[in-house]
Amino acid sequence: MWPAHAAGHETLNPLNPATGTTLAPVFIEATRDELDAAGRAADEAGLALRGVSNEQVATFLDGIADCILDLDSVANHFASPFKKPDGRSHGR
Repeated sequence: MWPAHAAGHETLNPLNPATGTTLAPVFIEATRDELDAAGRAADEAGLALRGVSNEQVATFLDGIADCILDLDSVANHFASPFKKPDGRSHGR
């Protein structure tokens, strides 16, 4: 189970480049231990998927994609500063 909050102390305050206002939430830099734990978890997940069929992996990844797409409000929140008048988002 992943911790609810990062253990780091350095923060990143994302800014709306159009207005300069701070966006929520503030991001907390991960510690070396947290990065190591994430790497170990990724390695373990990769090993667990070795015995799974391609169809099962595809279903699993489709489920992740569905969860991401369900985060419309989060995506819209972070994309809003970058929206063009036609509704498309763009980079820098």
